[in-house]
Amino acid sequence: MKIGDTAFGGIIFYLDSTKRHGFVCALNHQAVNIGWFVSGGGYIYPDNTVFISGAVDTAVGAGASNTDAIIRALGQGNYAAMVCRNYNGGGFTDWFLPSKNELELMYLTNPITHVLFQSDLLWSSSEAFEANPVINDPTDEAWCMAPDGTQLIYMKYQWEVARAIRTF
Repeated sequence: MKIGDTAFGGIIFYLDSTKRHGFVCALNHQAVNIGWFVSGGGYIYPDNTVFISGAVDTAVGAGASNTDAIIRALGQGNYAAMVCRNYNGGGFTDWFLPSKNELELMYLTNPITHVLFQSDLLWSSSEAFEANPVINDPTDEAWCMAPDGTQLIYMKYQWEVARAIRTF
């Protein structure tokens, strides 16, 4: 088993030192042109954005807990975290929206998964903490990764791409 192999429902993009555990990304996007959130759930600000306490970790290993926090706050709907959670590639049901640093790891460690970034901005599960000047409170933004590997902060209502990952 090596980085770039297809296994565990996706493409291996990270292996730990034992070479028995790591991360895979889904073979395809779970959604194109999807928002980070949908209105009607969570704490909605007057400008129709949402802040989710607990979906703020950017670290490798945080994507699953961020995804859980987003879904707890928003409930049912068609948004990036939910379509990743509902994915069942390879028969696995533990997929999630990657954190900011998990996206970076996927981009940096594997030429095969690097190709996945060639034309789309991918959502992360990590909220971005910038004070909103309109309401003087964080946050109406989340981290995305651009095709060139640049990490960007985008408004949550924008339509980007969701690609699920999972651990094994």
